[in-house]
Amino acid sequence: MTNTTPSIENWENLYKAAAEYYKLKPWEWMWDREIFGVQDPETGELGYCCVMGKLGEHYALGVYRGARGLQGYFQIATPGKEFEDPAAVLRVQDCLMASFEDRKYLDQNDLQTIKDLGLKFTGSNGWPQFRSFVPGGYPWVVTADEAIWLTHALEQAVQVAVRVKNDPSLLESKGDSLLVRVAAKRGGKLVWRDKWMDPQLEDVSSVAVPLPDQKRIEKIKDKHFSVMGTWEADFEYQAEPVKGEGRPYFPMLFMVAHHETEMILGFSLAPQDDLAALQDAFLKAIEDNIAIPAHVWVRKPMVAEALAPIAEALGFDIVPGKRLDAIAQVRRHMKQFFGTKR
Repeated sequence: MTNTTPSIENWENLYKAAAEYYKLKPWEWMWDREIFGVQDPETGELGYCCVMGKLGEHYALGVYRGARGLQGYFQIATPGKEFEDPAAVLRVQDCLMASFEDRKYLDQNDLQTIKDLGLKFTGSNGWPQFRSFVPGGYPWVVTADEAIWLTHALEQAVQVAVRVKNDPSLLESKGDSLLVRVAAKRGGKLVWRDKWMDPQLEDVSSVAVPLPDQKRIEKIKDKHFSVMGTWEADFEYQAEPVKGEGRPYFPMLFMVAHHETEMILGFSLAPQDDLAALQDAFLKAIEDNIAIPAHVWVRKPMVAEALAPIAEALGFDIVPGKRLDAIAQVRRHMKQFFGTKR
C-alpha cells in the first residue's frame, strides 16, 4: 500500500460515496455491533465495517483493517473502564473512518478539498471527514489506496444497509462466520457478491520482547553498582500527541521511582508498545543512579515482559500486582503542577 496523496478523482469518488451513505442514514436501523466485511479488491485484505450513530452521538462508518483491526474493535466494544480514556482507544484502533462532523472539526485541508471539488455541506454532523487510524498514531489524512478502499466500503455499506432494512436477520452470524462483500473484475468492472467467512483474530496485547543491549548490561555488571532497595516501574498513555518522523503519535510516559523515598529515578516518552524504548529508559535509570534494584514492582504485564531479560541478566526480582504508591504520588504532583501552569 502506497502513501501517495489521493487524486482529484479519488476525492470525487470518495465524497460521492460518503454523500450517498449519509443520505441513506443507515444508523437509523443498524447498530454498531452488526459487523460485516468488505474485501479490498486490490490487496485482498478484509475490512470489518461498523455503522455508527444509532445513539445519535457519532455518525460514521468504521472499516477495521484485518485481524488486528477486528481484535481492536472487539476490545473497544467490550464494556469496561479500560477504554473510557480516548488515548486507550487510539492505542488499539486500526481502521479507516468516514465520519460526519460539524464544520468546526474539519481542518484546512478538509475544507480546501471540499472547495476544490465545488461541494457544499451544511448543518450539524453534515460535513464528511476521512481519517486513517493506526494503533498509537494520531488520526491522519487517508492515502490514495485508503481513499479507494474506503470508497468501496461506503458503497458496499449502502448495499448491505438497504438489505438489512428489508431483512433484519441478514447479518445474523452462521456459526463464527461474518458476511463479507468480495469483488471480481469482469469486463473491466468490479462485480460484488456475498461470501460468508470466518474472521481471523490477532492478540493485539502480545508484543515481541526484544533483547536488551548486552554490551551495556556487561558494562553495568563490571562497575559493581550498589543495590538500591525496591523500585517501581510503570507507564501511562498520554492524550497529547508528539511529532514523529511521519504522522504524530500518542506516546507512553514511562516512569521509574524508588518505593521507599518516592524519588523519581527516571522517566521517558516512548512510542506506544515500544519495549526496546522501555528497556533503554530503565537501563538509563540504573546508569544515572549508579544502582541496581533488589526488586522492581510492576502492574502492567508489558512492563514485566520488557524488564524480564534485564532482571535475569542483573539479578533482581520483578514483582507483579503491587500497588505503585510512589509513582501514583509522582503523577498526582505532576497533574497539580501542570494544572496550575494552565
